[in-house]
Amino acid sequence: MAVAIVLEQFNIFNDPNITLDQEAYTSGLLDNAPFFQIRFYARSPYYTEDLEGNLQLARQYRRAFDQLKTDFAKKYAPIFDTPETIPQKFESLDQVNAVVHDLAATIQTDFVIPDNIELNTIELIGNWEVYGGDETTNLSQDIHQHLADAAANYTSAESDTDGDAN
Repeated sequence: MAVAIVLEQFNIFNDPNITLDQEAYTSGLLDNAPFFQIRFYARSPYYTEDLEGNLQLARQYRRAFDQLKTDFAKKYAPIFDTPETIPQKFESLDQVNAVVHDLAATIQTDFVIPDNIELNTIELIGNWEVYGGDETTNLSQDIHQHLADAAANYTSAESDTDGDAN
């Protein structure tokens, strides 16, 4: 029976519109969103090849993994998307560690099929904040206001040019 390595990537928000080539708004700055790259070992017929020749999980298992990603994002995306939940100092590193441990445990218990689909690695790609400074200082507040003003000006300039195409 043939065996293969199958890679799956998804961001913490499980949003297909956010890619590593695109800038995403996270933690008050424009950075690449936090992504996971999952490496599976799979046996035939548990993987297939898409039209471009890329290996992927077979449809039934891809759908099951998509559901796992959706459920995982519902649990963890709010933590990474809400400024009030962003940890301070090195708590972020502990949080990333806990998220990865939970993802690995979830994949192992809810998805892996022993000797047919096995989890090999989980890699972190993109912006994974591991230290968060004090966001209550005057300078920090000034920076956040500056960023908000810049975003408002950018949005205003974008809407002003939308009508100029005529």
